[in-house]
Amino acid sequence: MVLEPTGIRSLLIRAWRERWTDVQWGIHIKTVLPRYISGDIYQLSDCLLQQALLGSLPNNLILSYLHHSLASQIVSYGGVIESISKYDGVNKPYCIQALLNLMHSMMKNVHCKGKPEDCLKLASALVDGVKWLIQVMIITIEKLVELQTAPEHSANLNLSRNVLQDILSRPFLMFVWNECLQRISQLEININGATAGIIENKEALLSDISEIKQVKPMSSIREKPKYDPNKALFGHSVSALVFLEVMKHTTREAKVFTQQLLLLQKFKGLTLSELYFEVLRTCFIGLGSPEYKKYQELKWVGYTYIKLPNIILSIHTSLHGENAGFSKELLTAIQKLSCMTTLLDVADHRVRCNCLEYFFKELIPKGTPANQTNQTPSLDLLSERDAQTILANRMQESNVLKTIKSNESQGSPLSSPDLILRAQPTVLGILKTLTNKNMDSVMPVLSLLISGKSRDLLLIAATSRGDLHIYAQKFVKLNELSMEPTAEAPKLPSTRALTFDISFLLLCHIAQIYGIDVVVSESCDTFVEKWIQNNIPELGKIKTVISPSEVIDVGLIEEFLRQINCMDSETKYIKSNFADLCRLSALAMREMISAAHLGQVGKQMIFELLDKLCCYLCSLPICVTAWLCSYIQQVDGEEAALAMEFIQHLQTKIHSRENVTSSLETFKDRSNLMSEIIGNMADTMKKPNILNIPLSNVSSTNPVPLTDILNDVWNDLKGNNGILTHRVFSLSQDLLRLGGVKWFVTNFVNAALDNVFEDELLRSVDVILIPNALLPQFNTGKNDILFVKIAAS
Repeated sequence: MVLEPTGIRSLLIRAWRERWTDVQWGIHIKTVLPRYISGDIYQLSDCLLQQALLGSLPNNLILSYLHHSLASQIVSYGGVIESISKYDGVNKPYCIQALLNLMHSMMKNVHCKGKPEDCLKLASALVDGVKWLIQVMIITIEKLVELQTAPEHSANLNLSRNVLQDILSRPFLMFVWNECLQRISQLEININGATAGIIENKEALLSDISEIKQVKPMSSIREKPKYDPNKALFGHSVSALVFLEVMKHTTREAKVFTQQLLLLQKFKGLTLSELYFEVLRTCFIGLGSPEYKKYQELKWVGYTYIKLPNIILSIHTSLHGENAGFSKELLTAIQKLSCMTTLLDVADHRVRCNCLEYFFKELIPKGTPANQTNQTPSLDLLSERDAQTILANRMQESNVLKTIKSNESQGSPLSSPDLILRAQPTVLGILKTLTNKNMDSVMPVLSLLISGKSRDLLLIAATSRGDLHIYAQKFVKLNELSMEPTAEAPKLPSTRALTFDISFLLLCHIAQIYGIDVVVSESCDTFVEKWIQNNIPELGKIKTVISPSEVIDVGLIEEFLRQINCMDSETKYIKSNFADLCRLSALAMREMISAAHLGQVGKQMIFELLDKLCCYLCSLPICVTAWLCSYIQQVDGEEAALAMEFIQHLQTKIHSRENVTSSLETFKDRSNLMSEIIGNMADTMKKPNILNIPLSNVSSTNPVPLTDILNDVWNDLKGNNGILTHRVFSLSQDLLRLGGVKWFVTNFVNAALDNVFEDELLRSVDVILIPNALLPQFNTGKNDILFVKIAAS
């Protein structure tokens, strides 16, 4: 229905007679207003104010209808201010007082997120509103001079001054003053002409007027907006830095990250408790977040319970000294974190334990120093009494913890924090064992590490302690020792082959999960280091495993195939040089694929060869896959599809097939790890390396512009309150690799600065202040482009 002003007045009279509440008024007015049409079109504010201010006293019930209409956006701020500016009942001080109270409640929230014409209407209404406000002050002062004592007029003058201060404190409203300077001069004359004692706070009024007259809004329009880090929401930059540390720099020393946090604290002007709180909150968000891959949950667990206590200790001692005692700032941050019941419940439910309780165990020393490891904090960062108080309150508030405690009493499996913390002493024992050159004594440890559950837990524990590079170098030495055949005892050849195979698999796994730099040393003088550096697929790189011009010795290939097909388990590994076998396996695969294209060899024969390679050593199919990935990137069509079939064959569970057995131990664990490594190699190879290839989630027949994908990533980031997620991080890496540094930085910064409102702009800039979180594959020299773009903007 079309609503006329007379219809509004009729509805208003009915509301007054039936004494509707403001909520009832809101329900009824929405039923009669056309959908998506503002009440300003039908002068709703005018009607309400006319009925509310008919008498000498305001009608508070009808004014409550106006408050509700404004809060529910039935009318706009501009419409209400315009209606107020039309009121000329200056002889009704109590009605004026009601309008001043209404303006005072509005000014701190005035905004405009509509069309351009709505912004112009608000600007015009604000000018009229300020003119009316100054006119009220002028008339009020005249009344005070005339009546000498009038409390209602004095109250109105103070209210007018408060409204002026509200406008003065908001840059958004400062443009109105050019239209009002003439009225302000007249107001100043009236105040100066009043005798002493008549006007309360006369000096304060004159001071405000002097400040107003000094404002030059037009000059501020020409100035470029400046980034104020003290006004920004500080959590986003800290969250991005912590996320990057956990996902990309897991193996880095804690001291490096400590210095980054302290630098960020100074830059942002944070208190130490605020810094602690944001780091802790990000870690618990990570514990409760769904991950892309299973090892990412373990990364968050290892970082939170092993590495983070050392970082907090390092910050505490660097700021307060070695004997500083309890950290009050840490206690404040944990108390604030404990109030976030929903966040802690999500983390506890996902990890299946009381996450705060395990964290407290790492902050409070365990007995005497002799019982502490070199990574355990040696200071009381938190008192046991404070920890117990927080845990007791947490237990009362959380139903999730009660369920977890009930499951623990029924013998539920151990949680990830419990398993990783228990793995810490094992890490030290394994390091001592790996120094032994006797392969028979090392084999039980390698068998433990090749097991899926134990492997990931021990590697995360070693990573969080900062020992992963030491682990990798121990594996490199074992691999090198097992390379060449020696005067071996009858059982030693199989032990040597098993040592080579397991160490090779573990090093490939570590290189894929934690980076090639963790495995490869500066000298890079061993076979396995060179092979990993030159052959394992990496994003954005195309590696040539075998040179096309390399001459093939057919005799060596035939000898290799005879050795693979050898059925005697005692002699098949005696004369093997495993470095040569890795190279020959890739050459043999190249010859087989060439023969398959010529129709000389069937696919089934190649499948059987791959199965035999798996039975001989699980490291050989990985060498074959590395060549196949390189080959697929150089060919297309049927050739690439055929090679992809062989990779998919190797990804299946080899140990579950009939007639596929190995003479070496732990075949099931080794083949499972081999399939996982091959799957990661295939995923890396499938990702595009040039611009005209769309992302994996984009149809190749209808490619989407990279700018549109970047906008989607940015919207996801904004929708998640500026907190990085694994999806956003992964897509950002893809976009960076495809578009390049210059394109990525330019478009990302433009998207961040494309915000109208100050809070959104500050949040966006706060996110991109951590360039390494968005440029994970590039050196800091190139990352400086980001800061240059921000400064130029």
